[in-house]
Amino acid sequence: TGVGFKYVAGALALYGFFYYICRDHGLAQVHFRWPEAIRLTLQRNLWWLIRFIIPLVFPFRSESNVQYGDSLGRLAFMTACLGVSVFAARILRFSGPIVLTLIKNNPKGWLVRARYAWYPLLVGLPLLMALLAGLGYYYHTAVTLANRVIQTYELILIVAIVYHLLLRWLFIAKRRLAYEEARQEREEEAAERGQGADEETAEMGREGEKVVVQEEEITLEEMDEQTRKLLRAVILFALIIGLWTTWDQVLPAFQSLLDIRLWSYSAEVEGVTRSLPITVSDLLLALVVGAITLVAARNLPGVLEITLLKRLPMDKGARYAFTTICRY
Repeated sequence: TGVGFKYVAGALALYGFFYYICRDHGLAQVHFRWPEAIRLTLQRNLWWLIRFIIPLVFPFRSESNVQYGDSLGRLAFMTACLGVSVFAARILRFSGPIVLTLIKNNPKGWLVRARYAWYPLLVGLPLLMALLAGLGYYYHTAVTLANRVIQTYELILIVAIVYHLLLRWLFIAKRRLAYEEARQEREEEAAERGQGADEETAEMGREGEKVVVQEEEITLEEMDEQTRKLLRAVILFALIIGLWTTWDQVLPAFQSLLDIRLWSYSAEVEGVTRSLPITVSDLLLALVVGAITLVAARNLPGVLEITLLKRLPMDKGARYAFTTICRY
């Protein structure tokens, strides 16, 4: 009984947190600026999912009791799987606001192109869990896979919330920088008028300064675009690592493929020369590190400008030199 109540409390806290983010005047509406159709879709479906799933968690998780774990628990598990499948089908349907927004914002993106693969996967996996439980593969197969599926859904929701929190921080930082630049321009214009300089000479000086800014300092729009690209790359890699960590233990066949030796090299380890292998997993890790390095090098100047350099007492030339060295 205590175990069942513990899982009920955890599920209610987690999914209730997601629901309150999507409620009226919540984070999704006020700060994240999610499209209203997406927010309402998530809010309505989370509302019925919480009321449908939470009562089923208690008999499903009370596995220490044979009466619940083997009979009522299996029925609750199968019913919960059906509910999760319906939830995924409703919020991710191709005619729904989430997929239509993805298509509108990035019609040629890999996520849009692969929708015919990930949609049946996310909707069909809970149905497969229910089928396996009905056929008798309950404890060691259906429950194990169901835990991974639930963790995958939770990971996607958490990554989405973190991404939009970072976007909100980026918006506030950009607005603060725009305000500071406007204030500095007003102070410079006031100083020029106070000196009584010739209008034509002052105009030529301002034009020359603008040329220098264009050559040595990136604009706010470039900062915003570079920072967004880097954020998307970091979030994507974090999602991939999270999915790999979640499913690593239930994919032994795939793990054996990653351990295939491609070639070997000789190295001295503790004074002994040994032959060390290069496996498929090593190659994939090298490719991931290379991709992260490439994305970071291309978008690092904007991130440094908007997060660090604007706060330091450095002129434009020093900031340009610093970002160039960091890229190298």
